[in-house]
Formats: sequence, C-alpha cells, structure tokens
Amino acid sequence: MSSAETDRRIATILSALRGLSPAELQAAAQAAPPPLSGHLVRLAAALAAPDPEAALAGLLDALAADPKGLGEQLGSAEEGLQGQLSGLKTLLETLGAPLDNLTLPDALPDDLDDPDLAAILTEALQLSGGTDLAEMMREAIAEGSALSDDLAAAISQARRDPEQAARTSAAIQDRIQRLTDTLTTLETSAELLPSAMSMLDRLRRLAAARQHPVAAEIAVAEAALWDAAGDQPPRILQARWRAALDLALRHQALPIAQQAAQRLQLRALSRRQPLPAATAAADIATLARALGDRRAEVLALLEEALILAGVHERRDDALMRLRGALARAAGHPALSARVRLSAGQTLEKLGEHGEARRAWRELLKQPDCETAFPAEYGRARLYIGRQEARTGRMEDARANLTAARNTGRNTNDWLLYAPALIALLKDRVAADDITGAGVLIREARILAPRGGPKAVEALEGMVDFLRGRWGTDAVDAATT
Repeated sequence: MSSAETDRRIATILSALRGLSPAELQAAAQAAPPPLSGHLVRLAAALAAPDPEAALAGLLDALAADPKGLGEQLGSAEEGLQGQLSGLKTLLETLGAPLDNLTLPDALPDDLDDPDLAAILTEALQLSGGTDLAEMMREAIAEGSALSDDLAAAISQARRDPEQAARTSAAIQDRIQRLTDTLTTLETSAELLPSAMSMLDRLRRLAAARQHPVAAEIAVAEAALWDAAGDQPPRILQARWRAALDLALRHQALPIAQQAAQRLQLRALSRRQPLPAATAAADIATLARALGDRRAEVLALLEEALILAGVHERRDDALMRLRGALARAAGHPALSARVRLSAGQTLEKLGEHGEARRAWRELLKQPDCETAFPAEYGRARLYIGRQEARTGRMEDARANLTAARNTGRNTNDWLLYAPALIALLKDRVAADDITGAGVLIREARILAPRGGPKAVEALEGMVDFLRGRWGTDAVDAATT
C-alpha cells in the first residue's frame, strides 16, 4: 500500500469514528464475533494512543500482512485455551486421586434381586456414566498442550502465508471446539462428585444391612474416595479401611479384601501401629487358605512376618510365620524363591544375619535360578553382596554386586541395577579408582533412561558427588 493511499484511509477512518469514544468501540468489540472483535479492539487501542495516526498506520500495515486477521484470532484462541488448561490442571490436582479411586461395578450384578438396593446402585451407575473422568482430564490436558503448540505455529504462519493459515485455522478451531465440549463435560461431572460420595454411603449402608456381597466393593470405593480427599483424621480413615476389610472377609471376596488390607496397612504403619497391619495380613492369609489360594496365603504370611519382625515382643511369632510360609511353598519353585528372598529380609531385620544369608544361598541353589527367577536371583546376590561389604569381605562382595548389576542390566530391572551400581561406586570411591567409577557411570548413562526421569536425575546426582570428590574436569573426562 502506497504512503498516499495509507494517509487517505487513515483520514477516512478518523473522520468516520470522530464521534465514537474508545469505550464505545470496546463495547462493540465485545458484542462482535471473531475476527471482527479482534480488529475493533486493536482499532480502539489505536484511537486511544498518543499519536492515533501513527497507530492506525501500524494497524493497517499489520492487516495488509495478515488480511484475514488470523494472527489476532488465533492469538485470542490461544489465550483462552491456556486459561482453560490452567483451570483443568487445578481440577485434576484436586479431584484426580478421588476419581482414580472411584470404582463402581460396570453393571448391576446378575443376582441383585433387592429392588431398593438395585435402585440406588442404578442411580450411582448413571451418575458415574461409566466414564473415567481422571483419564479424560489427562487426555484433555495432553490435547490442549498439543493444540497450544499448533496454535503458536499457526500464528507464525498467518504472517507468512495467510491463505495456507486460513486452511490450517479451520481444523484448529474445530479441535478447540471439541476440547471445549470435553471441558464442559468434565466440569459438570466433577460437580457431581460430592453426590457420588453421599450415594456410596447410602448404598454401602443398605447393602451391608441386607448382607449383600456388593457391600464390600462399595465400602472399598467409599473408603478410597475419603482417603484420597484427605480431609478426615488418619484414625477415621484407618477405621474405614478396617470396616471395608471386614465386609470383604465376611463375603469371602479375596481381591477386595486384599485391596482393603493394603490400604489399611499403609494407614496403620504411617501411624506407627504395626499390630493392626499384621492382623490385616493374618486375615488375608486365613481367607486365602480357606479359598485354596496358596500363593495369596504365602505372600500374606510373609507380609505378616516382616511386620512382626519390627515388634520386639512378637519376634517368635515372626519366625513362626516364616516357617509356615516355607512349608506352604514347598514343591512350588517360583513361590519358594519368593519366600526365601523375603525370609532373608525378615531374618536380617531380626538381626539374624547368618540365617538371612543362609536363606538367600538356599535360593541361589534352586535349579536354573538365574534364568528361571532372575528378579529373586539378582536381589539375593545384591543382599549377600551388601552383607559382605559391611563385614569387609570386598572381593566376595564385588563378585555378588557385579552379578546383581549384570542381572539388572540384562533384564532391564532398574530397581535392581541402581542399588548394585551405587554399592559398586562406593567401592570404587573407597579405592580412589576414578577410571573404574567412570566405566560404571558410562554404562549407567545408557541404561538410566529405562528407569525414567527420576533415574536419570539420580544418576546425575551420583556424578555430582564424584565431581565433588575428584573434581569436575577429571570426572567429566572419565565419564564421557
């Protein structure tokens, strides 16, 4: 556009708008649809500028570069999207845990012939709608983040290629509309959560009064919601989980009982009350044995033994549970390997270091242990290696720790690999062997991403420690 043409248009605009105030233009902008609303806002700002003619000239130049106003339109869309995403993230932080724990049956049980119970459960199922709200939130946040990136690219494109940007904009606007609809659904559903909690309470009370098995499942869902909400005293939450466990035991619902027992144990142990946690494990072992589930019974016995090992006056009971677990696992190689590994841990907690080592060595003697049970094999070598390191038997310790490290590496088991690596690094630091430490770090940098971001961060923390020991330049040379 020529300078003369620009001046002529500016004069025409100023003459036409001379009688309007910036406030009136702002009001018109709010009532207008995009992209006209964006143009009017920018026009009002130009008229209110100290030099309206210069501001209008800049506005006309911008419109000439982006005749469809897509940059302004998409910029406004991005600003609104960021606001919606921020609100959704706050909602997920508040309700994500309760929603993750809201587990109702997918449909009415076939044997539910109680009309009152069926009516409330039907209402609850309609309320939940079979929708995983927390997962919907996470998917919406992921789509919103992707949309934000696409919007930024489209805004840049609008200034370079308006025609292509117009085609891109249509698809983006459609995605924004779908995301907006999803956000509306989520906000409406989240508002129903208090009603869901109240309904679960009614449902659980009625089902328990009628002695219906669904009472246990509802009690666990209700306890999980209250636990995640975090606004009740720990003792009340522990009591809720105990009540849920009792219902599950009464109806011999083993999976539900196990879930309730695990949450009860977490609550009890966090309050430094090991005996309620041990009792929950004993209840699971008794139920599992009655139902013929040997594996569940043995694992519960091991759990009870480990908890009782921390209670001085229950030492003999802990040893008795270990013997019971070993006896029940006899003839079952995989279960025996698990029992011997856990038995060693419990015995070490009891101060029986020699007996612990003997249990782990018995595990290593099982046929094909290294290939058949690599997780148990690798951890037994790790625990034995740690014991040997503490007693100064470093040559034997290195052999066992290296075997543990190799097993973790070969099976992509970072939770086994990392502690073995740390123990071997300590040995290299004690020996002032920067070259050996560098070899370990170089290998670990290849494997750490398999353990996730926290594993990578932990590894770099180890490297920082080494830099403090030997100096940045020396460590960087040895580890790169």
